[in-house]
Amino acid sequence: MAINVSFTLLKLFLSLTKTKETTKPAFLNELPQKPEVLTKNPSVKLERCNPEEVGIKKEYIESFVHEIESDSSVLMNRFMLVKDNKVIYEYAKHPYDLSTWNASFSLTKTTIGLAIGMLIEDGLLSLDDNAYKILLPKSSSSANKNITVRNLLTMSTGCRFNEAYTAASKKWVDDFFNTSNKFKPGKEFEYNSLNTYILSAIVKKISGKSVSEFLKERLFDPLGIKDFFYSLSPEGIEEGGWGLYITPEDMCKLGILFVNNGVYNGKRIINEEWINEMSHAQIKTKHNYGYDYGYQMWANDKHNICCYNGMFDQDIIIFRNTGIVAIWCCSNCDAFHSSNIFRISESYFADEIKQNHRYIPAPNFNDIYNDESLFPLYQKRLKGVTYYPVNKNALSTSLLPLMLQTTMNTYAEGLNSIRFEEKDNEYSCTFKEGKDKEFTIKYNFDKGVRQVINLYGNVYEVSVDAKLRRTDDDTPYLLLRVYFLEFATRRYIKILLTRKKSECFLKLSEYPSTEVVWKLLEVQDQQTKKLVKNATALISEDVIMMRINNLLNPKLLFTSKKPEEKQK
Repeated sequence: MAINVSFTLLKLFLSLTKTKETTKPAFLNELPQKPEVLTKNPSVKLERCNPEEVGIKKEYIESFVHEIESDSSVLMNRFMLVKDNKVIYEYAKHPYDLSTWNASFSLTKTTIGLAIGMLIEDGLLSLDDNAYKILLPKSSSSANKNITVRNLLTMSTGCRFNEAYTAASKKWVDDFFNTSNKFKPGKEFEYNSLNTYILSAIVKKISGKSVSEFLKERLFDPLGIKDFFYSLSPEGIEEGGWGLYITPEDMCKLGILFVNNGVYNGKRIINEEWINEMSHAQIKTKHNYGYDYGYQMWANDKHNICCYNGMFDQDIIIFRNTGIVAIWCCSNCDAFHSSNIFRISESYFADEIKQNHRYIPAPNFNDIYNDESLFPLYQKRLKGVTYYPVNKNALSTSLLPLMLQTTMNTYAEGLNSIRFEEKDNEYSCTFKEGKDKEFTIKYNFDKGVRQVINLYGNVYEVSVDAKLRRTDDDTPYLLLRVYFLEFATRRYIKILLTRKKSECFLKLSEYPSTEVVWKLLEVQDQQTKKLVKNATALISEDVIMMRINNLLNPKLLFTSKKPEEKQK
């Protein structure tokens, strides 16, 4: 998924070198399938205990959380810690909870690696089997006839067909094998989620079942995981590289399987040999983050750590030396292991539990305050008022964050108006986008309003709250915070009330934001990097950065006068 997001964002950013008045659809394929929100089939709960019962002081774990909270580069939404198969600590930052699905992105890959190991254990597959012969036995036109299961598992196929091309293709398997190679299979590591997709297709072909059916029977049911979902490709095959939705509690169970070497609740789920092969380095990576690659899993053999890793840090990390499993769901500007959360967690949990550790106090900041003196101004300037954009770049703006537009391959049609309502102390804001689309969000000035909204064909569970505050130069503003609870994404909308009563500024921002773009581009292949370099050769990095910031964080002038009134 990281490649797809970076490629789509890259196209948008490169288009900034030209006059841009509206967004364009990234690709032409239909929207990816997304599950219903709200869990309906609760999984089996893990046993709980106090951390002191397993020899860890609660203050020690809280110190870790406080240090994470104090790091401005880390936005941790949910966190759970497991020791001796029991949850010893759980944490959800407002407005998140631990029961809502989490879009896990590339964390999905490790579950596919487990499925492959099960087929090998059954004697139905081997590491050196030819993937092309398994999936396209009657074809003879492939440029990639020599790719093995091992090459797919270690991300060493060198195939040019990656996520960036899937949205323009309906035959991913065929196109994968009929696209040329960059290097001889097995020669080097190059991250490509389509390797995992091909493994999904192999699971389906050999088992005679969908990946969901196969893993439900062999993995999820034995782990007590009842509530999961894999999105499907146009071919009807699970998007094994990124498509899994799963709850944080069930993420813990997937980690327990590794800390116990393939055993769960006294029952062997998969053989220990495969767990060891998956979770230790099989190939060196090109990155400097301390992690190499096993079989669809990241490995830090120096500290005896293995990790399921999803974009923006949706992670399950297994600290073998201490027997601790940690899961976290973050909104970090990271694609792989560059976040400080890895360094901080390793210092706490990797090699020893330092009971004499100097405890980090809770950070001292207030994120919930309202300036109550601004309510009369809010009533006068916003209640019952519709505002219309003056700037043309509002046509590139949406309630739906750009990061989610690229993730879900959604074409947002641009903002035409925004209207504020209040009735019986219930607040709402309606966004009109395109010609006829209206999206209404409800909010309050307390803990937020949880709701389900439909944006461009996909249903999202969100929480929305509002704050009335002043800027450093004393400009009053309303801040709407829209949290997309299943994803790493949040949208902030700041309505700044100018001295001119008929006008206001809308300043939009989203998280993860600009920084992730450069980190995603860092891990691209040389051809993509060359494209970026050539396309931006005549533009300074500062100018590019400014334009990217304007795209992700636009500041738009709005007026309460209708467009036809302005023309008179």
